[in-house]
Amino acid sequence: MPNWEDVQFDHAAEQAAVTECNLAAGSLDNALTGLTGAVNTLTTDGRWDGAYQVEYHVAQENLRRDFPTTRAALAELATDITTAATNARNEQTHRESERDRWRQEKAAEDRARAEQRRHRNIPI
Repeated sequence: MPNWEDVQFDHAAEQAAVTECNLAAGSLDNALTGLTGAVNTLTTDGRWDGAYQVEYHVAQENLRRDFPTTRAALAELATDITTAATNARNEQTHRESERDRWRQEKAAEDRARAEQRRHRNIPI
């Protein structure tokens, strides 16, 4: 007997989540680029000096170190979500084909029984 329940998966939410992961990853790239550009401009103009400059450069190095890991985690999450959606679609397709196969087998069995009854003159 096939599984008669449909796979429960919110494909619209999947698309939204993947989009948000990709947007967040892109935002990280843009933020780091913007920060680097701002610091370069301030340094070139001679307006970026002192304790805060040192503190910022340490923080920026931490960001440069952590951003790729965070970006990769977002990309991996987007891939995992997409894989889950593909698996859900594949499972739904499998269930539907199993239902069709079962219906065809059931119809063939019913025809065979009807044919046997007709040959034995047994009323249906």
